[in-house]
Amino acid sequence: MKTIPVVFTPDKNYIIPTSVAIISMLKTKKTDTQYLFYIIIADDAYILLHEYMEKIKINYHAFEYKIIIIDHKRFDCLEIHTQHLSVSAFYLLSLPELLNEDVCMYHDGDILVKEDLSCMMDLSINNYYLAGIKNIHWQQDNIENQKHFIQWDNMKNDKYIFSGDLVFNLKKIRDDKLYEKFYKEMQKGYLSEDQDILNKCCYEGITFLPLKYCMLSRWLNRKSISKYEKQIYEKKELNEAYTAPAIIHFAGYVKPWNNLRTIGSEEWWNIAKEILKKNEYIELRKKAKENTVINDWNYFMSTIADSSIVIVGCGHIGKGIAKCAEKWNCNIKCFADNNRNLHGTIINNINVYSYEQAASLYPDAKWIVTIINDRNTIIKQIKELKIEDSKIYIQGKYKSYYQALNPLYYDVEIRDILYREKIERYII
Repeated sequence: MKTIPVVFTPDKNYIIPTSVAIISMLKTKKTDTQYLFYIIIADDAYILLHEYMEKIKINYHAFEYKIIIIDHKRFDCLEIHTQHLSVSAFYLLSLPELLNEDVCMYHDGDILVKEDLSCMMDLSINNYYLAGIKNIHWQQDNIENQKHFIQWDNMKNDKYIFSGDLVFNLKKIRDDKLYEKFYKEMQKGYLSEDQDILNKCCYEGITFLPLKYCMLSRWLNRKSISKYEKQIYEKKELNEAYTAPAIIHFAGYVKPWNNLRTIGSEEWWNIAKEILKKNEYIELRKKAKENTVINDWNYFMSTIADSSIVIVGCGHIGKGIAKCAEKWNCNIKCFADNNRNLHGTIINNINVYSYEQAASLYPDAKWIVTIINDRNTIIKQIKELKIEDSKIYIQGKYKSYYQALNPLYYDVEIRDILYREKIERYII
């Protein structure tokens, strides 16, 4: 029986999702497959993590794990741009030093495993640093991507892979002292955090795994991938990922534990029930239900009715909210945007100002953040202008949200969105 090292790097908020991911691996493994789980975590979350790992051990006697406490202080100063991530995203860059293994498998905690993963490790990786799944979004040759990669010393994107499900050749990374380069790059503030760093540093040593090992939940809708201009997956590879995904990855901010309408939500909750006490399960499910309702446009618009508002971002979501806000008798003061070229302009009869000017002119207004990318940085900017948390609202569904939905909820969502004709192209 060959033991396969498997790594997770949760923060304290991802302990339950990671536990569900682990159980899904144990449920689907073959009898002759043995996983050894390494859970890397900060010391402040150790007790809670240990509690859940022991709960798993009660029901799954083949479950073997080791907890590694990491010195998180070296990561606390690093920039995080992605809304749902924390500094724990960078922990995997320390694997060559933390693990005494030649090769290991790494997974994010927001996954469901549907089959034995031993085949994922069968790929010969001796001459490579990493094996991962091609990232179709970042391999597109569009202006957005070109700007992104030019910013990082003309980083190449033709081999760009996801960082959520990987096989690491730790021995080769150690032998070539590549981890030293990881640490230097961590200080630069990459937009896609660890993913950019791994792709840049390992570019010459990347090989590919089939899409089935990182099938995003939003891609289970077959129209999602077909919308990309540049297609990078083979037809056979696509069909296998659609019909028999080995890993369903809940990438993005739509997760089963915060939205009950997500594809795979009920399966996730059925596994969660195994390790949660009855009152814990009820409370967590209640929060998920509340969050699902809060995400509805009508609920959101009712919370800002009859208010003075500043809309952050004047893209199609911001414009749509402005249109709806008029129906709810909101007093739209302005758009606020970081794009200096827009400052002083008028869009749909609404002035566009900088954040600083908007905060100065309308200190009592509610701020509606509609921008998806780099949202954490934007919210930080707003708070630095002394805007209270209670006055900051986050709203902005985009195509990935709708694609991640269980088809059972398409009708109710379509009745409740800003741009029916656009979203119908995404999911129907």
